[in-house]
Amino acid sequence: MAISEGDSSPKSNGSRSVTDLTAIVISRNEEVRINDCLASCLRSIRRAQNEGLIDKADVVLVDSASTDRTVEIARRFPISIVQLKPGWPLSAGAGRYVGLRHAHGQLILFVDGDYCLFDDWLPSAIRTIRGDLRLAAICGRDIEGSGGRSVLSRYQKASLEALRSDPEAVPVGLYRRDLLEKAGGINPFLKGAEDRDLARRLRNAGYSLLRLPMHMGRHEWSNVGELDYITYFRSVLTWSIGDGQASRASPRDKALQRDTRRRYFNTRFLYNYELAAGVSTVILISLLGAFLPGGEGLFVVDGIVAMLLAAVRAARGWTLRELGFQFHVIPYALIRHAGFFLGYVRRPKNSREYPRGEVVLQTSPVAMSQVRASR
Repeated sequence: MAISEGDSSPKSNGSRSVTDLTAIVISRNEEVRINDCLASCLRSIRRAQNEGLIDKADVVLVDSASTDRTVEIARRFPISIVQLKPGWPLSAGAGRYVGLRHAHGQLILFVDGDYCLFDDWLPSAIRTIRGDLRLAAICGRDIEGSGGRSVLSRYQKASLEALRSDPEAVPVGLYRRDLLEKAGGINPFLKGAEDRDLARRLRNAGYSLLRLPMHMGRHEWSNVGELDYITYFRSVLTWSIGDGQASRASPRDKALQRDTRRRYFNTRFLYNYELAAGVSTVILISLLGAFLPGGEGLFVVDGIVAMLLAAVRAARGWTLRELGFQFHVIPYALIRHAGFFLGYVRRPKNSREYPRGEVVLQTSPVAMSQVRASR
């Protein structure tokens, strides 16, 4: 599918020729989903062009050293492909940061490689963001496409699809480039939560973020339908590290430190640790009962706990798996705090120090025309 190059004269932004919109897609080993992702981006752009909202537009795929067929599949599309080197610091933030180096758009559409846009969202987003000069970024409602039957998959699907208020951050969505750059851009050294860090700086600068009351697209947590705990907790760890890095980098930002306390030091975590203490106590008592002479009487505690759990399960109507799922908050709390403190001791470098020399594997026709126009 080709993207129209249009016939309007390129606008100047310093020495860089610009176009109306650039979609920056980030990927790492997304061979299962990258075809659908890129196809959805091109369809959405074509829809916006057909409605007269944009003229020139291009797509830049930034690949974080994939070892599968992601790049091979992406080469089928009329897009630019840029690849980061394996030895570089790799993260979602790094992909978006480098993507901006190769973007010509006044509007920036960030898309993850595991996300498929719905055709009608982008035109509505463009109209809305152009109608409010203080609106920096806009997203929509998400659908979780992973059709897993596990308790964790259902929990994540319900949590994602319930989000309707103004977004805390916009990982996938449309940005006004000038406001993004005024707020300091994206920090590529944040291991995770770079979208939340950017959102905070945008709000501090007096700009707003909006969630349209319509579906934006479909997200896929897993290639096989089931979201496993390793994938889930790895994601939790990644953005917790990013939160810690951001907090360390801006110690005088009172709003950030207040948000950090709210997010990481609250009564919910106190409950999680109380639950952990309770479980640990029951396990210790069971061990003592098994190994201490005359300790059989301690097994009474196990019976009492079993009856209490059975009563709670009956009252809530939970299955055994749903009951067991309630205890996932224990490793969740430990990983959240461990990740935050790990990030806090690793202050991120200045964005300008991020390596250069990414490999340009393919250049789209639109990007080529912009390069020629800027000479």
